Amino acid sequence: MILIYDGSYEGFLSAVFDAYALRVADGALIRPEGRDCVLPLEEWRDAARSAEKAERVTKKLHALGLAETVFDAWLSRDSEIENNLLGVIALAIREGNSPMERLYLDSVRAVAGAARRVRTEAHRFLQFVRFVKVESKRPALTDGGEAPGLYVADIEPEYDILPKIAGHFARRFQDQRFIIRDKVRNQALVYDTKACQIVTFPEIMAPPLPNDAQFERLWRRYFDSVAIPWRKNLKLQQHFVPKKYRKHLTEFQNRHR
Repeated sequence: MILIYDGSYEGFLSAVFDAYALRVADGALIRPEGRDCVLPLEEWRDAARSAEKAERVTKKLHALGLAETVFDAWLSRDSEIENNLLGVIALAIREGNSPMERLYLDSVRAVAGAARRVRTEAHRFLQFVRFVKVESKRPALTDGGEAPGLYVADIEPEYDILPKIAGHFARRFQDQRFIIRDKVRNQALVYDTKACQIVTFPEIMAPPLPNDAQFERLWRRYFDSVAIPWRKNLKLQQHFVPKKYRKHLTEFQNRHR
């Protein structure tokens, strides 16, 4: 059986849940929407995204000591990562502990390598992100003073690392608004001094780095109206985002007090 999910991490975890609910975890394949599949005779099934299902799987991964590794490896978006992850998860559930030291197993080796590559690239970008300041004269909404400047940086990472670098830059620029645009995936990490969001932006939002108020207004309008806020993702990600990142995000500060 092939389980098709919506491409989100929550969707992937929902597919893992369904594989167990349908008793096909040992033989199922998991694919994101839009990825070509060379097994046309297999039975297909949509794995509907469910926060409740994803939460239950995440708690189990957390108990097994796999939560961070699974998330980091999934961020690699390798072509077979979902199936390798399902294999590792199934093995861990059968034996009641993490199998990540068994590098002689193909699935374990693939997951460990993917997670390592993502972490290495994320660490590298902590040092090499360069911001350009967009001038602003927009009044602050609270005290009437001038709003903090807006800083914008572009990156083109091989892996989906925005969730991994969010905590570092939120701490480093606590009182500054910034946007880090992943131009490979048309995603951006947006921080307004209060909360982080990871958003998908249309092509119009991806011009060369500007230095004018029009750009800021465009992003502010989009930021205020975006329908997929980072804070919603944090309800799930609190279990797999490393603790050293959590304390630097407003949502985690409020949640864990």
